[in-house]
Parts: sequence; C-alpha cells; structure tokens
Amino acid sequence: MSSRLTLVFVCNQSYLYSRFIDEFRAAGFQVLIARSLTQARSILLTRSVAGSVLCHDCSRDDRPLAAPLKGLAPHLPVFLLTDREQSLPASVDCIWRSELGDEAATRGMAVFFRHIFSPREESNRPSLVVGSPAPFFVGVRANGSS
Repeated sequence: MSSRLTLVFVCNQSYLYSRFIDEFRAAGFQVLIARSLTQARSILLTRSVAGSVLCHDCSRDDRPLAAPLKGLAPHLPVFLLTDREQSLPASVDCIWRSELGDEAATRGMAVFFRHIFSPREESNRPSLVVGSPAPFFVGVRANGSS
C-alpha cells in the first residue's frame, strides 16, 4: 500500500503555480492537474483522491467551481489556494492563504498538510465521530513579508 496521497489541482495555467506544485510533490503528494471541471470529474471518477485544490488570485478565480466539485464528490475536501484575505466561500472546506511565490511558506504548507493527511495507526481503530469538524483557515506569513 502506497502512502502517497493524491490532490487534484484544477487549473488551466498550472505553470503559474509551479512553486506550489513542486513543494507539494516534494512533500509526497501526487498532484494531478485538471485543466477544466470536465477533466477534474474524469479524475475523480477513476482515482482515489485526498482533496481538490482551487485558486483565487490576480490570475484566476476558481471559487465558483467548488460547488460542482462538491456535487461530484461530497466527501472530498475542497481547498482554496489564495493570496487574499477572505471569508470561507460556500463549498470550500479550507483556505490555504500565502504569498504564492514564497518558497518557505509554500514548503511549510505542504509539510503541514502532509502531516494532517498522514495515516495514523490509531485511525485504524473503530471510533465514534459526532458531528463534523469545523472548517479552518491556514494563513502563513514569512519573516519580512508585509
């Protein structure tokens, strides 16, 4: 059994986010690029995926894709990668907020989420889960950032 986790990154200009993709791959994630909602759907129907990532910055605003992604896979977490302060949009489970070109912040984000998604021995034991976890935000500011 592989411990490699898969993220679907919905973005038709993935070269703009090469730092993000490289850091998440270095942290052990398999990052699949879906250039459209149709490609994301194809991936979600054929692969086991840990989460999907959308963007919101000066280049794009993929927030409207969150609801269709949740419709395809309601159990799948949808993450928003952004460099803007904002409230949690509908159908988005978590905001990853950082300066997208900041290597240290992006690396820290990738390692942090690798630890969150890492399987734990205790998770194999039956347990009672009441309710659902509250959504959360992640904001990273590197030293010297404004």
